[in-house]
Amino acid sequence: MRDQRQIATFGQSVDRKLAQLKKILPPDLIIAHTSDQPLQVKENIHLFLRALYEAILLVVVVSLIGFWEWRLALIMALAIPITLGMTFGVSYMLGIDCNRCRWPR
Repeated sequence: MRDQRQIATFGQSVDRKLAQLKKILPPDLIIAHTSDQPLQVKENIHLFLRALYEAILLVVVVSLIGFWEWRLALIMALAIPITLGMTFGVSYMLGIDCNRCRWPR
């Protein structure tokens, strides 16, 4: 995997190369993925989104119980995705990134 590349296209190219290799090798030789990075990325994104939805639901339920006002619960529920968006946007504008997640510039 190279920097600034999409993991899905990387997985597709690995699958194509393995298919070419299977044609050359004996048919009784088993070739299998030991680690499927595109699948792991997809699962991690799914887990993050699920946790985000659960957090928003929890904030709404707790604020409804605490304040008994649906408008305040809605404002608090909207604060989570807005805060995340602003955090990612500002860190992108400032050029802040980590070694594992390189954003295209």
